[in-house]
Amino acid sequence: MVKHQQGQIKLRADQIANQTVLIRQLVSEKKDSEEVLQKFPLENEEDLLSLEEAIGPETRQKYVTAMKSILAPIGIKKGLPRILFDWRKAKKGIFVFAQILPCAS
Repeated sequence: MVKHQQGQIKLRADQIANQTVLIRQLVSEKKDSEEVLQKFPLENEEDLLSLEEAIGPETRQKYVTAMKSILAPIGIKKGLPRILFDWRKAKKGIFVFAQILPCAS
């Protein structure tokens, strides 16, 4: 009986350890997501250039997720101004920026 209880305690401890790891991952992902979302909407060409420089192979997925979370609930037509504030008047179109374009698709 004691061995059975010890086994149950060990099982519960392992489950708690696994849940702790998952919670830490979620908190970290949420923090990363909030940091990325704070960069939007892009107000001007300087912001657009800054974003272009920030997106790289290791950060691309963060930006993809952030842009999808902005666009998904309301669609591209209504959501694009929440990403690029005045996208119709931008001196350079969003489509000339190699790093941003794949994120928006």
